[in-house]
Amino acid sequence: MISLALAAALTSMQGTIAYRVAVRGPVGSYVIVAAQPPPGWTAAFCSLRLCAVGHVPVTIAASGISYVDLHLYPTARPTHGTAFVTARGTTLRLRI
Repeated sequence: MISLALAAALTSMQGTIAYRVAVRGPVGSYVIVAAQPPPGWTAAFCSLRLCAVGHVPVTIAASGISYVDLHLYPTARPTHGTAFVTARGTTLRLRI
């Protein structure tokens, strides 16, 4: 079973929002972590090996937990709402 949790709010450039998301599961599991931000935002993830827009693959570390950084960038007219972060049917909701 995979679980997601907010690990930290990160310092980011003015106007952007950044979070560290903890991904827990069986050691060696391969999962795709994806985000659906509210209108007017673009989501990008960074893991230890890759930065990508919208989603990033993650392999669970020997500790049973891996981390990805989620960066939310405003585009034209960003709105407040909820960003949904998902992995294997698990959803983390972040209010922005």
